[in-house]
Amino acid sequence: MDNVLLYFSLKYHGDWEQIYDALDRKEKIETQELIQVPNSIPNNFISIINPLYPNNLKQIMKPSFIIYYLGNISLLQNYFQTIYISSSDNLDEYNDNAIKAVVNDLIKEKRTVLISAESDSDHRIIDFIIAKKGKLIILTKEPLQKFVESEYWSKYKNIDYYDFLVISEYEESNNFKYKSINNKNEMNIRIINGLSKAVIFLEHSNFSEIEPLVNAVINENKPYFAIPQNLKNSKSSSNNLLKNGAKLLENATDILNQI
Repeated sequence: MDNVLLYFSLKYHGDWEQIYDALDRKEKIETQELIQVPNSIPNNFISIINPLYPNNLKQIMKPSFIIYYLGNISLLQNYFQTIYISSSDNLDEYNDNAIKAVVNDLIKEKRTVLISAESDSDHRIIDFIIAKKGKLIILTKEPLQKFVESEYWSKYKNIDYYDFLVISEYEESNNFKYKSINNKNEMNIRIINGLSKAVIFLEHSNFSEIEPLVNAVINENKPYFAIPQNLKNSKSSSNNLLKNGAKLLENATDILNQI
């Protein structure tokens, strides 16, 4: 069954609805294709029926049938210790220093940081965590192998510490040419909710870009945090969140006391 799920994941480019439909109508697969499909991908994978698949991820709406990964898969089991850091489009010095101080303390407390590698700000936080050898999960919207071969990740090609993991719902294959799908943001939000106990929202210039995740976190009754900004900044996404239910984040203790 692992190979069936892998085959449909690759054929339908990680699109949950199409994979489900193929399973529901019992789409036929040639036996030889089924046998060979694990050899068509360059990285590891875990299916929803694998005992190592995290229980909290199974509880979400439309759980991933397949997760492709590089690194320590056991990090997915740390739901109650995992904090997601939402992307910022432009971290200034104040916010950069503030989040690094928080992350440094989370590392000392053996917490796991989940982050998407979507911006230069994300990359700086990832670099900081790797330098400190903290527990790190990177969630990418790209096919896993494309991320592994990216210019950014090339410096970590020979990464030599245990507590990191890169995951994706998408992968390149010798058998199927990868095609990007349209609902990746929605799919990522599901995974974020399934893997993290709390969320930190960094300052963002366009609130509408983070609003879907904010709404999803609120619907899950998940604790979420924001770093206070200058009170004169009436358009601050962080101050807006703080006025509407986010918890004040000044140091890691603010999070640790809530989870």
